Amino acid sequence: MNTAQQGIFSEGTTAFIYLEYKLNFSGDQNELKAALRNINKLNDENVSIVICFGKKAWDWINPDWSPDNLVDFVEVVGEAGYSMPSTQRDLFFWLNSNHKDSNFDVARAIDNEMKTIASLELEQEGFRYHDSRDFTGFVDGTENPKDDDRLDIALVPEGKPGAGGSHVFTQK
Repeated sequence: MNTAQQGIFSEGTTAFIYLEYKLNFSGDQNELKAALRNINKLNDENVSIVICFGKKAWDWINPDWSPDNLVDFVEVVGEAGYSMPSTQRDLFFWLNSNHKDSNFDVARAIDNEMKTIASLELEQEGFRYHDSRDFTGFVDGTENPKDDDRLDIALVPEGKPGAGGSHVFTQK
């Protein structure tokens, strides 16, 4: 049985850092795998780290084992000129905790691991706003399933490529 990254189920945390990297694909896959193992060891009681892969990065290190629905996001252009551009990155790290200082320390450690194999393209700090409302007053997550019901919704099922993983869509 594959184990899900527990950080995707974290609720109630107040401090976040989001890191997006572009990989140097001419490098050695083993360097990336070693860096990811080291980064995964940084998970502790203070900071949860969720590690996410773009399709190109996933295919590079797992060419024969790709989740069925893993695709690059393609720009969406709507009516009246509104659009959702694609700023596809190779690796996305989501740090969440209740400690801005711990998040900062872990982000620096991740960047130290990644600096020879990837370039940091985005570093964004986030925070819980008052009682979890966004700036429009909407409270996100109120309809999320609870307990074991969330596993069926959030995770790629057992027996499928990528079992235990999730899909991530980020928007800024």
